[in-house]
Amino acid sequence: MRAFKKIENMKTVNKSNIKPPSYWQDNSGVTAVEFGFVALGFMIIVFAIIEASHALWVYNAIHYSAERASRTALVQPTMTDEDLEEEAEGDLVSMYVNDAAGLTLATDDVVTDGITFKHVTATFPYTALVTSFLPISAQSYTMTISFSRPYNWTE
Repeated sequence: MRAFKKIENMKTVNKSNIKPPSYWQDNSGVTAVEFGFVALGFMIIVFAIIEASHALWVYNAIHYSAERASRTALVQPTMTDEDLEEEAEGDLVSMYVNDAAGLTLATDDVVTDGITFKHVTATFPYTALVTSFLPISAQSYTMTISFSRPYNWTE
């Protein structure tokens, strides 16, 4: 009470006389709270890097299997789409891609400027590894890769 009377009598308030409550000066949990904020952001970045790396790995594996299927279709023209699809699924399994059975291949012959190409389109339903951080629309999507190889190409 005495301190307040002294301040009331003064025309200008000396800020050094006013002290904050003791709980404002307690810093015992600040480190844990700051760690929580930083760790959350760090973990989101780490999982985003892992997810992007996995998506690129699967994309490259599908591209490789589609390229190999188009090469096989040229060398062995009697192979059906189902045979090529089975071989491409085997490629995906050997490259550690989960759910390789979801791969779909379609082949056709395309003529451009007098050159006949064997055109292979690979479609694969990709599902994210870490789905809890992603919105529902980004948890799975379809990767489509096309690859063409000429039959009779000469320079």
